[in-house]
Amino acid sequence: MRLPFLRHLVFMLPLILLAGCEETPTGRSQLALVPENLMGQMGEDAFDQMRRHQPVSNDAAINQRVQCVAQAIVTAAEASYPAVSLPSVWEVVVFDDSSPNAFACLGPHRCAYRPAAGS
Repeated sequence: MRLPFLRHLVFMLPLILLAGCEETPTGRSQLALVPENLMGQMGEDAFDQMRRHQPVSNDAAINQRVQCVAQAIVTAAEASYPAVSLPSVWEVVVFDDSSPNAFACLGPHRCAYRPAAGS
């Protein structure tokens, strides 16, 4: 009884995996289990939630440094991938948090952390 199920699974699994394969803007192959528009919406939602729940840094020096790094990254990406449609405006936010981290949500949002006062 299990044998027909296994035969179907062996036949269907490669088809399912091939259906999820696509090419990235950089030309590499990837397995896309979540559609890009859904990923974009999830990134927007995550960014909005962070803006509501985490304090944003008002430190002008840190913000200027992070903006400078972000602009250098965007300039390099535009030069390396001229055929890729990148957002024309990027929102870069520095959060007051002790996590030594930076990340990018899908879309025009980039985030960095700086230690909160007293950390």
